[in-house]
Amino acid sequence: MKRRLLYLVVVFAGFLALFVLEKPLFMLFQSGKALAGVTAGDWFRVIWHGLPADICVAACLTLFPWITVFVSVWTRGQRWPGVANRIYFIFISLFLAAVFIGNMIYYPFRRLPIDGGSLMQLLLPGGAVGAPGWFVIVGIFFTAVVWLLINRGLGICTRLVNGLRPAINRGWWSAVMVIAGGLLVMGVLYGTCHAGYADFSNNAFLNHAAVNPVFSLFVK
Repeated sequence: MKRRLLYLVVVFAGFLALFVLEKPLFMLFQSGKALAGVTAGDWFRVIWHGLPADICVAACLTLFPWITVFVSVWTRGQRWPGVANRIYFIFISLFLAAVFIGNMIYYPFRRLPIDGGSLMQLLLPGGAVGAPGWFVIVGIFFTAVVWLLINRGLGICTRLVNGLRPAINRGWWSAVMVIAGGLLVMGVLYGTCHAGYADFSNNAFLNHAAVNPVFSLFVK
């Protein structure tokens, strides 16, 4: 049963680490003009002020794994949680890769974080952001690369739920899983209530870099 809890912790921490890593990579991708005047402390402040939204999205993405391991407490077949999560991670990793790369490509043209209407526009050569066709093709290539990397990392996590043993004290562990789910919901609410925390600087670029692009898709 401890493997179920460890799995949830690892998945949540993995998503959170991914969002934290995205921020400096996003900043490095931008031109030197955007980074003018940015100090070493600013890089850490971008990560710190982006944490509430990162925690929110990481908790949201961990809800499906939580549901599967919770249900597995009361089911006999213990192979399906690993299969279900593996399929889930294939699609989630593709979505995250598309958002990360799309945000990097979109920002130099509009100087705004990606929002709900921008991701699909990026797929059209010469679309709303004015990106040339070859630029879009390069973006799709790097999206595929990032997708493979994220999917590989998340896929390794599913080893923790392969071949789970049935829970012995189902009532007790069900209560534990309910508490774990409550913590995830608290993480979602915390990030939602502190969405404006990313707006911390007079430098608009730093504020935009602190924004979680996945969070931005659903709130704008």
